[in-house]
Amino acid sequence: MIRIANSNRLVKNGFQILEVNDLECKSKPEGNKSIKRGEIKTMKIRDKIFVCVCFFISNSCNESHECITYYPNKTIKEIYFENSSHKYNGLYKSFYLNGKIKLLGVSHKNTTIGTWYSYYSNGRINSQISYDNTGHVLSANGWNKIGIMTLKEGTGVGEMYFDNEQIMTRSSYKNNKLHGKTETWHENGKRNSITYYQNGKASGTWYIWDQNGNLISTENH
Repeated sequence: MIRIANSNRLVKNGFQILEVNDLECKSKPEGNKSIKRGEIKTMKIRDKIFVCVCFFISNSCNESHECITYYPNKTIKEIYFENSSHKYNGLYKSFYLNGKIKLLGVSHKNTTIGTWYSYYSNGRINSQISYDNTGHVLSANGWNKIGIMTLKEGTGVGEMYFDNEQIMTRSSYKNNKLHGKTETWHENGKRNSITYYQNGKASGTWYIWDQNGNLISTENH
């Protein structure tokens, strides 16, 4: 049984991260199998084969159970594994409403590890981000919606979009850190924020707007 109290859409370092709160998987769905330690799973995505190797130091996927969330029309939204502490622990996949893959990667006790791939709803790759075993970014590459690389090895501009194709974030990076201007928008197209960073640290004046386009706060850093 799966219970979802609420879910949030977060942005971390300019890339979309999905967070599900108060989710409870009381039993493993019948017929599903856990990923065993060291087992290799292959998936065909955009006619390319990506191989995800699940490996864990102390708590393997075998100790986790599979959870599935759905859109209102019963289309699968997420498939992931969580451990007894309700932490992401294993392979994670999310999908757009049209069934295309949105996000693919592996977590260990809520820590993103290895290489994560995100995609636009048209099937083109959006980002490829590699993490170490502590969740720190090692390298990041990004592409715009027409397939042009805009972020290479952690330097350049990364973009993310809402499911309705409205832009969500546009961030500048240098050496895998936020550096320069970051802009965000509400899902209705209104501007959400303009912020600035220097080598990953907040700087300058930040501006925040509400969903109606009203400036609600400024912050100096």
